[in-house]
Amino acid sequence: MAEGTVFRAGTVNANRVAAAAAFATLGILEERGVYDHIYRVGQRLMKGMQRIIADRDIRAIVQGYGPMFQIHFTDLKRVRNYPDFCRSSADLFMAFRNKLLPKGVFIRPAHFGEIYISLAVTEEDVDTTLSAMDDTFREMKEEKLLS
Repeated sequence: MAEGTVFRAGTVNANRVAAAAAFATLGILEERGVYDHIYRVGQRLMKGMQRIIADRDIRAIVQGYGPMFQIHFTDLKRVRNYPDFCRSSADLFMAFRNKLLPKGVFIRPAHFGEIYISLAVTEEDVDTTLSAMDDTFREMKEEKLLS
């Protein structure tokens, strides 16, 4: 790259604002308790989702760890690879995701639909999200989207 024989491009290459934001973020992540918080809150949300799925007898699984996980509408006990992933229902995921939006819960609009936990997420946010998810599953069962 320095000699001009290799081309390198990117959206925020040499962007001082992006570099400053990344540097500031790394400083925050180094603070005591940050990772403990995002893992604790993420685990609580995952376990709450798993409980609701079990209580409502829904064919879905939640898997991942700490601050990043997914919900899969599938009969499988675990999604281990891409063919397993393809067996999960994109239609049910999108219906679930879209029904959460008016309740104030945003999940990325893609079948992969990872859920990310940030430092800003509070215990109250988890309670609100779990309540919205429980209501959404109930609605989907009433509408016969879920059996």
